[in-house]
Amino acid sequence: MSDPVVECTKRRKRIERMKKLLLLTAVILLLASVVLNIVLLVQVIHLNQLVDQLYGMATYISV
Repeated sequence: MSDPVVECTKRRKRIERMKKLLLLTAVILLLASVVLNIVLLVQVIHLNQLVDQLYGMATYISV
């Protein structure tokens, strides 16, 4: 049988690794969400400019 103190130490280290992995995963997901929202915002602004250009062309053509 293994020493209970050694098993407790191993268990504690394993739990600490799991906590760090879980925290790291949460931070990565949060950062990915922020980056993807910024990319989406840039694309929406670009598309909005294109729509404005198209409406501007349509008013010149219809006049």
